[in-house]
Amino acid sequence: EALKVVAGRGLIELHQGRRAVVSEPSSAVISSIFASYVRRDPSALLELVDVRLALEAQSVTLAARQATRAGLAAMEASLTQMFAAATDFENSGDDAEKRSLARTSFQSADVAFHEAIALSSGNRMLAHVLEALEDTLLRAFFASFEGHVLQGGSAMDTYYAHKRIFDFIRDKDAKRAAASMREHLQQAKHDLRAVINDSQNNYDDIELGQMATETP
Repeated sequence: EALKVVAGRGLIELHQGRRAVVSEPSSAVISSIFASYVRRDPSALLELVDVRLALEAQSVTLAARQATRAGLAAMEASLTQMFAAATDFENSGDDAEKRSLARTSFQSADVAFHEAIALSSGNRMLAHVLEALEDTLLRAFFASFEGHVLQGGSAMDTYYAHKRIFDFIRDKDAKRAAASMREHLQQAKHDLRAVINDSQNNYDDIELGQMATETP
């Protein structure tokens, strides 16, 4: 029974007729823990921002000091996708399907941008933790995006916030890169509060790739 519990946590692998084997390190365990918190309680998304403030301020500082050409190229590719998706979203009018596709593309690029920063930091543990948060981050990004739009903001606002972070990383200005990341995450927290408190949005319906409401 104890082995089954440990296996359920992803720490060992059980096969009938064979000894238990210690699992390879995986982000799945961390990912499932964060996901369960967020599913049960919307305020956990706000706590997630606090965690990100601690992790990403450090990762962006390290990335600004030692990002390679490959790392910068990965960030820039994500920004290119974000810009294209933001343009499509803002030009979609009342086409709900086009808006949804653009938003999905925007959020996937957003996650890729933050992961590229973590990888460029050179700290494997930071990168591993942020990788583990990917699914939860996607949910948080969809929610904060909705909150930003509800308050009259635009997808381009978020794009330019990321562009400022990238510019400081490229210029090796660690102090301003960290300050821009903190500003961006504080805005995300503000946007999350807006969507969580919005009576017209059912938080339980906010899923990856689809929000509870379509904002006109």
